[in-house]
Amino acid sequence: SISNEGNAICVCAPGYTGPNGGPCTGCVAGSYKPGNGSSVCSLCPKGKYSTTVAAATPSPCDDCQAGKYANSIGNDDALDCLDCGRGKYSDSAGVSVCTDCAAGKYSETDNGNTAESSCQLCAEGKYSTAVGATFAGSCVDCGAGKYLDTTGNDAESDCISCGPGKFSSSS
Repeated sequence: SISNEGNAICVCAPGYTGPNGGPCTGCVAGSYKPGNGSSVCSLCPKGKYSTTVAAATPSPCDDCQAGKYANSIGNDDALDCLDCGRGKYSDSAGVSVCTDCAAGKYSETDNGNTAESSCQLCAEGKYSTAVGATFAGSCVDCGAGKYLDTTGNDAESDCISCGPGKFSSSS
């Protein structure tokens, strides 16, 4: 309580909010309030969620697991953490965005890719400049008279010209 001209006024405890002297309500799931008083509850940050009601600290805000992300604040359920989609992955917990597959790679799966290894390398004879590519067709052939004998190439300049007296119609 605090003093107001000799009268005691009740204030809301941590985890609760409301006007001084008035009714207090628990912070909703996805939020918390660490101090006493009438301040509003803070929302769990992006990449996290909390199912706890009347939380007094941010510790109930749990990380979304690897392979998932949450790009909004105040998430109140693990289902608010969405799977990383095609062309993306997340190898760490608590992220607000997934990482794009690098150029020269692609990912056709959208079920919560948890590692960079979810991104497949473009095959020999192909390259891709696209970041976050979502299908193998993003990898294109080297032009006529050029070849590649390595995988995961990310530029047309990686293509090697055939030597004198040799040719390649396409890879």
